[in-house]
Amino acid sequence: MVRKMKKLLAALLLAFVPALALAQPAPAVFPLVSFGYVTWAEDTSATSLTYCSMQGINGDAFGKPILISIPIKTTGSSTSVTEVTASSFPFTNVSVGDMIIVKRADTIGTTDKVAVTARADASNITVSSAVNWSNGYSFSWLKKVCGTTAADGWIQLTGFNNIQSTVEWVTKAGTSIDYSLECSIGPGLPIVVNASSATAVGQWSTVVTAGIYDRCRLGLKISGDSGTNLVNAYLAIK
Repeated sequence: MVRKMKKLLAALLLAFVPALALAQPAPAVFPLVSFGYVTWAEDTSATSLTYCSMQGINGDAFGKPILISIPIKTTGSSTSVTEVTASSFPFTNVSVGDMIIVKRADTIGTTDKVAVTARADASNITVSSAVNWSNGYSFSWLKKVCGTTAADGWIQLTGFNNIQSTVEWVTKAGTSIDYSLECSIGPGLPIVVNASSATAVGQWSTVVTAGIYDRCRLGLKISGDSGTNLVNAYLAIK
């Protein structure tokens, strides 16, 4: 009798284990962790497809932002940014369209990312949204480089998988936005992965088949521009 009970328990356990295995949750998808920015918080006004990339160290779109140790500040919450120390010239190499990044050490976990909308001189700039840098901070920045030729806007992706492009039309002052995601293998001819148009604000993402392409670029175009068209666009990879 005891032997029969043991066999029965063993049979029930074998039947139950597969069910347990099937009931386990699927592995979590690893998050996309790096961004190659095309444009950020800037008034996009291109009337033909224009290809940009925001470049860090060594001109790499996925490289670390360029660190400037010269502190900058605002007066309260403001879009006007200036130097802390007179004639220290923190914005010598900064241009309109570049991204300014400030990690506020006194507010743990807070990182501000804004675009340069105007540059008065090497000591004074205007940024895309009000920030409070009254305490004075060092900063880093990404250089925006744009063009309309076949050689412009390419972001190298060799060795990366799970690539996703995103376009966000945040503020509208045009009749439509066109965007074109183009990729290639090595220096080969571009393949249009996704070309789309939208007439209302929104966010659109395209997943690029992992491991196929060595590089991609995003082209943007605004039709009927009549004011401020705030657009964010980037490639994300892991």
